[in-house]
Amino acid sequence: MIGPVAVAFGLEAMSLLMSVSALVLACLAHRRSTVVQPLNLRVLLARDMNTLRDHVASLNRILDRAQALCKKGPALNFAKELWDSEGEADRSTVETLVAHLPSNDEQFFRFSEAELEAKLVETHSFSVEVSRLSEKYRDARPGAGRRRGKMG
Repeated sequence: MIGPVAVAFGLEAMSLLMSVSALVLACLAHRRSTVVQPLNLRVLLARDMNTLRDHVASLNRILDRAQALCKKGPALNFAKELWDSEGEADRSTVETLVAHLPSNDEQFFRFSEAELEAKLVETHSFSVEVSRLSEKYRDARPGAGRRRGKMG
């Protein structure tokens, strides 16, 4: 027969074993999350950078078309006015954005988690600026407002 002291000791030993197991599992989970979080940020940043590069290339094509339209003569006066007033400044803005983009083969391993987060925010602000410029020149085309259901 097992006495009450033996039962109490057995329960304490089992409780201690479960606590140690929980501690080990918690440490493993924490270690894994500290490895996975920066990896996720790197993947997000690489994806956003690639998307931004595509949008910048598209914006450059739009700017080239706008510049070409302004050279076609008085029939496209709207394009010339827009390009003369803002075109070169906008192209300069795009060139500045491109200068801040890392190379295509950048893997972002040298950045800490905080730096990765800051780069993601910066990439988002660049994307917003590129989208704004793209819309500006798309909307300036003849008939663009009518196709999009706008007056003009």
